[in-house]
Amino acid sequence: MKPIPVSIVLMLAAGAVLAQERTVPEPRVQHTVIEDDSVRIEELRVRGLNISLVVKPKHAAAYEVIPMPGGRDPSQGRGASKGAAGHHAWNVLKF
Repeated sequence: MKPIPVSIVLMLAAGAVLAQERTVPEPRVQHTVIEDDSVRIEELRVRGLNISLVVKPKHAAAYEVIPMPGGRDPSQGRGASKGAAGHHAWNVLKF
């Protein structure tokens, strides 16, 4: 059996180091709960973008506020791409 040249071993080691550097870090997930005597608000953010906003009044049905899609300018008017963003929605038949 022939010995493996040092240059090939170094290239393989360099490739392994580069592969480790390309790994994507875990996204920053932030779950915030704000509660007072009449309402509980739960917010979920991933990478700084609002993913979910649930409002749970103490004496009424809970509802969700649909977040604006990421990368959109909220100052722009309602368009077809905005849809229901910023409006509330009740979850029907949620198990």
